[in-house]
Amino acid sequence: MTNSFDVKVEPRVEPKDEVKFSHEANRFNSYYAFVEEQLAHLSEPLKNKARREILLELSKEVAKIEEERRDISRVSNE
Repeated sequence: MTNSFDVKVEPRVEPKDEVKFSHEANRFNSYYAFVEEQLAHLSEPLKNKARREILLELSKEVAKIEEERRDISRVSNE
C-alpha cells in the first residue's frame, strides 16, 4: 500500500477478506458511477453500445497486461 507521497506503508493489521472485498467493491462502484455519469446524456441504445465498446477496450488492456506479466515472469525464470 502507498500513501499520497508514494511511500510504502504496511498495514498494521491484515485486512479480513470481507474488508478487502468491500474496498474492491467500492472502487468498482466508483468506476462504474463515473462511466455511467459520462454516458448519462446518451439514449439507451447508444449507452449499451458504448458499454460494450468500453468492455472490449478493457479486455484488450487486460490481455496486454497479462502478456507483459508473462513476459516478465518468463525473463525472471531464465
